[in-house]
Amino acid sequence: MSAEQLLVNFNYDQFLWKECSDGLFDKGGQTIFLAVHLRLAVTKSEEAVREAASHVWIALRHQIPVIAASLELDGSDTPLLTYRVLEEQQVSEWAARTLVVHTQPSLDLNALREELGAQKVPSPSGDYTHMHVVLPSSSGAIDQLGFLLHVHHSLLDGNGAKASMHAFLTQFAKQIDSSGAGDVQFRWGEEAERLTPALWSVLHPSEPLLIKPDSSEEPSFSHAMYAALGEEMQRAGRFTQNAYGFRPREGDKSPWPAYRHTDLVFSEEESEKLLRSMKSQPYTMTVLAHAALVMVTMFFNPASSQFAEHTLNNWTIIDVRHRLAEPFCSRHGFAGYAISPASLFLPVSLFLASDGTLLPLDRETLFKAVEDLGERYRSQKAVHPGYMPLAADLFSRGLKQGYAAGLVPPNQCYSWVSDGKGEDRFDSTYNDEKGSPAFDLTRFFTSINQPDPAPSFRLSSWRGVFEISADFNENVISREEVKEYLVKWKEFMVLVMQ
Repeated sequence: MSAEQLLVNFNYDQFLWKECSDGLFDKGGQTIFLAVHLRLAVTKSEEAVREAASHVWIALRHQIPVIAASLELDGSDTPLLTYRVLEEQQVSEWAARTLVVHTQPSLDLNALREELGAQKVPSPSGDYTHMHVVLPSSSGAIDQLGFLLHVHHSLLDGNGAKASMHAFLTQFAKQIDSSGAGDVQFRWGEEAERLTPALWSVLHPSEPLLIKPDSSEEPSFSHAMYAALGEEMQRAGRFTQNAYGFRPREGDKSPWPAYRHTDLVFSEEESEKLLRSMKSQPYTMTVLAHAALVMVTMFFNPASSQFAEHTLNNWTIIDVRHRLAEPFCSRHGFAGYAISPASLFLPVSLFLASDGTLLPLDRETLFKAVEDLGERYRSQKAVHPGYMPLAADLFSRGLKQGYAAGLVPPNQCYSWVSDGKGEDRFDSTYNDEKGSPAFDLTRFFTSINQPDPAPSFRLSSWRGVFEISADFNENVISREEVKEYLVKWKEFMVLVMQ
């Protein structure tokens, strides 16, 4: 990457919503799922649930209109996020297409998630977002149900999906016990004012930026943001060099990946002991889980001296909502896309003894990895995101050319996401209009279509219970193998309890 490409004035206004005058997908990749299980305080009829869900889905479009956005290509083949204002009848038609009701003998949202993973996004009707309502097939009153949000990742990231789902559940709790709320009329067109703003337009005023076009200042690497940009592009250039991960597997050559999701839930006692053990440690559960995941890689693909110069170049997903201005940095303040992929480049040599053999994968080695990763996370947290739109633009151009030339190898190292505490995004109980409990949220999970040979791993917790999960492509790796990864991951995490 040349200095001429990096040292340029940058126009952040290009990311603002603009009024316009009037299918983008990659084998289902970049599609995110968010599932929630509910237990109603009072049983309801199926008709009442369907009616409430339908009204709230329309209300959610009025509140968070980005859920009805789409991707379109401009004349230069650049994807643009587009929202079109509809008349009331057209909105009703949109809701009829995108709110889908299913009945199941048992509420298995993961089975539905895997079934939907085979669908193209956008749908044949051009929709990028669907809400699936899952009801028990047995006749009679309903006391449990589920919702599954299925959306293209360019519209929402994981926490954006949670903010949208929380807004939906908040309204659903009030609507399901209200006889008149469904009569509310919306003024369609005014919702466009609530389109989720571009991340770069709502950064905190203290955040440094690249030099704008109307500035007399000249871009140079002495400027903090351009220095950070140069470092980031150097890291990106090294991503496929001396990369280490799981045992290499051939990429999927089938017409369509077999997207799957599996999980492992800790017991309440295990979760409590793990939390208690971590209270005496200077690092977070995220760092511990990442270190344990690296050891899983080493267990299933043991390194030796010939790989001493290699690094684990995994994608780690960093949320930057804490860098935003009020109210967008609040708990549910930014229903959009506010994440940045980072690679921490953990050296394989960290796990090798002086004679080049693999160290024992024990508690001592775990804490060695925790300490190293902790410093890398600390450094990453200090990074300001102001340079990222230019970095993303340059990186995407190179990636597009690389894919066209067949030069981008499939990822053999894990991808990794730490969702944090579920209570930071959801309420345990949602109340009706009178303030009485309408339902409990008993469980949720997030999943993404992962086409690469290496799975995408995730850590989350809800009501004090930890859950680890993996999204994977069963055309490349079996469910049994991925479950073995999760079992070993848990084994390494609980070493901290010894």
